[in-house]
Amino acid sequence: MIAVARALPNSPSIILDGLTGSLNSDNSQKIVQLLNDLHIEEDITLIIITHDLNIGEEAERVINILDGKLRSNEVL
Repeated sequence: MIAVARALPNSPSIILDGLTGSLNSDNSQKIVQLLNDLHIEEDITLIIITHDLNIGEEAERVINILDGKLRSNEVL
């Protein structure tokens, strides 16, 4: 999360991070909501890498990879 906070003053067009891995579910949801707000307000592309399927439900597109192979690529 600190890496994301450091990147924001530079007005990035893309943020890529696996930022919720060590957070509990409440804090993960807060971070996802914050990033969704940034996506909408600042037109930032977010690439979130996660094992949490609940976070994937918030996405516009989900790419599922297993053992290095593409399993699905869904636009939601």
